[in-house]
Amino acid sequence: NLFFIARRRVNDQDVVYLSARLTNDVVILVEMTLVPGTPVVKICSKTDNVELIPLFETAVDALLRS
Repeated sequence: NLFFIARRRVNDQDVVYLSARLTNDVVILVEMTLVPGTPVVKICSKTDNVELIPLFETAVDALLRS
């Protein structure tokens, strides 16, 4: 599940905060920075299970590109 936490504007960029809960109850905190007018999205993730971050970010990247 993916939960919206907050959205704010910083230096003409939109920053969205999300929380993801995986099926094994692992929580991943996500900060997405979007630059309006460009296809640029920066993703920062944090979790206790750091080995899951590359897999999670690859999945998010695939979703954003589809």
